Amino acid sequence: MNWTTLFFEILGSILTVLFTSLTGFVISWISLNIKDKKLQKFLLSINNIIVKNVKYIYQTYVEELKNKNLFDTDAQNEALCRCKELIFSDFTNEMKDYIMNNFGDVTEWITNQIETTIYDLKGGNK
Repeated sequence: MNWTTLFFEILGSILTVLFTSLTGFVISWISLNIKDKKLQKFLLSINNIIVKNVKYIYQTYVEELKNKNLFDTDAQNEALCRCKELIFSDFTNEMKDYIMNNFGDVTEWITNQIETTIYDLKGGNK
């Protein structure tokens, strides 16, 4: 085992812990600030779809490329596109309508949520 492989295994473990903490924070925030139980459940469902798909893309695509030092700009763009497609396909029409009515363009909003999640996972939200 070389140092690079060890480094990425440790990094993967750290990111998993950070991701779990971030998810807990979002769930707590929604629970404390949104009093309508139906809306809480709805927003938590949206958040869970985003979290699930970001994790999936990281585990099945990003991690392997990072371990091989092949995660360049093109690979980053591909990961983002794959993640957006998965999230968009998992959202119901009701979710898409809610996002469009409250935040504007659904694709742009999904992209922002992915980028925010990645930023937070990298430690930007300390």
